Amino acid sequence: MYQLGIDIGSTTIKMALVNLSPSLSSREGEQKAVVVATAYERHNAAPAVVGKEMLKRMLASVEGEEEKISIAITGSVGMGYASRLGVPFVQEVVAAAEVVKQLYPEVHTLVDIGGEDSKMIFFEPGRVPDMRMNGNCAGGTGVFIDQTATLLGVDVMEINGLAAQAEHVYPIASRCGVFSKTDIQNLISRSVSKADIAASMLNAVSMQVVSALARGTEILPKVLLCGGPFAYIPELRKHLQKAINVSEEEIVVPEHSQFVPAIGTALLSAKGQSTKYEVSRARTLFDNTDDKTADLTHTLPPLFRSEEEYKEWLKSKNLTPTLSIREGASPLCGKGREVRYFLGVDSGSTTTKIVLLDEEGRLVYKDYSYNNGNSYTTASWRPWRILQRLSR
Repeated sequence: MYQLGIDIGSTTIKMALVNLSPSLSSREGEQKAVVVATAYERHNAAPAVVGKEMLKRMLASVEGEEEKISIAITGSVGMGYASRLGVPFVQEVVAAAEVVKQLYPEVHTLVDIGGEDSKMIFFEPGRVPDMRMNGNCAGGTGVFIDQTATLLGVDVMEINGLAAQAEHVYPIASRCGVFSKTDIQNLISRSVSKADIAASMLNAVSMQVVSALARGTEILPKVLLCGGPFAYIPELRKHLQKAINVSEEEIVVPEHSQFVPAIGTALLSAKGQSTKYEVSRARTLFDNTDDKTADLTHTLPPLFRSEEEYKEWLKSKNLTPTLSIREGASPLCGKGREVRYFLGVDSGSTTTKIVLLDEEGRLVYKDYSYNNGNSYTTASWRPWRILQRLSR
């Protein structure tokens, strides 16, 4: 019988199909876990839609419609889907610990970086594993790496290549993603190379994971690294290795490192924490699940009960008085006096906001634009658009 672990995270879905085969084990009566198939995709806030197609492709490798499959779900988003589908849920840190217990008994520390959280597990012989997990608003996560790629104007898969070319690592406040992005934006404005910024960000992620989760506990080798960022960004592994001061030989990166919680969930499903399906039924597991369906009970009342109520509010609120340049730019024009305007520029971590006021405080021009990795260019060329309009 096959075991399927489904890890529904904040940004991705991971599936691992495992077969426990006694024939491949080294000792009589022992079962060896064999990973038959894996799948990894970003769900873009539609786990049911993406999961449905992934599951069908995954089960295409299983022969026989009557073959039995045990299924369990894990992940930061998995609990809700497990409840709706009637499938057992396994906490992801517990699932990861099971992989170490069964497959990597030599490991003393596990570090897992996910989309919006990270985990660290300490293993000691004869003791219950010490499991730690951070909150969803920390800088040491995969989403922070995605955000940095956006700030730099590159694809996230280019981060590793850039970081490998770095010549200098700059300090970045990594406790909060907002503070981190502000530091990165400042580096961009100082014309620091994208390579150095990429490496500095990976170093900040590593330092945040260690400081937030280890909290003074010694990180003993061997250290197992898992999660999508570690699997696809080897430079991140190098920065964490430096942060915890261990040799390359003391680092374990499993063949399926991005699937560790999914594999652990599959292993636990073999111990009874699962729902058993025939292949034909398992293939349709997500068919009746709609990502748009939500429980609307116990909600706060809406701010506006109708479109008309919203329009009335727009009329009543205190809006900044505006003046169109096409109307003459200012009532002072043509009266023999110099017309003065006041320009305000807000260069933020991700966007640039520009406003132009006349002498009476009326809003003449406004612009809101994303920096796209270059705040200086964004802030410098837009005022020329204002001058062009004023000179008409």
